[in-house]
Amino acid sequence: RTPLTLITGYSEMMRDLPGENTAENLNVIIEESKRLSQIVNDVLDISKYQSGTIKPVKERFCITDEILSIKERISAFTSANGYTFNFDYEEKAYVFADRTAISRVLYNLVTNAVNYTDSESKDIEIVQTVSDDTIKIDVIDHGKGISQDELPYVFDRYYRSNDTHVRSVLGSGLGLS
Repeated sequence: RTPLTLITGYSEMMRDLPGENTAENLNVIIEESKRLSQIVNDVLDISKYQSGTIKPVKERFCITDEILSIKERISAFTSANGYTFNFDYEEKAYVFADRTAISRVLYNLVTNAVNYTDSESKDIEIVQTVSDDTIKIDVIDHGKGISQDELPYVFDRYYRSNDTHVRSVLGSGLGLS
């Protein structure tokens, strides 16, 4: 409900208060509208996956290249805030999977690392290891992590940690589910 509350609040402020019809206030409305739209799309996608309406479309692709692409996209909007990304891999690895779904998972994991890392150490490490027929991707940040009590719930829809973090983090609790 937060995006909707902000959209309504800023709209009413712009309507009721002289001089508040500014580009900055309008930008808040636009950004929160986009965020609300993304939340709605995420809810719809989860429902479609659960109902079987969306079927995975498997293809062979280079997961290493996918991670490099995600790293570059996220770096583009976080580097100005001091975040650095290191991607460690020995060789390019290929998978047979749904590229869209895998990309979404990887993007969410890296974004979570950015959101929850310690504000002092903004270094995010991504490590790809290949062993036999298994590819393991680790996304490592320097945040305080998730308590053992909460780990069973992190993949539940809408679950968000009750723990208070150093800075507020925007999110819907849908990314890992």
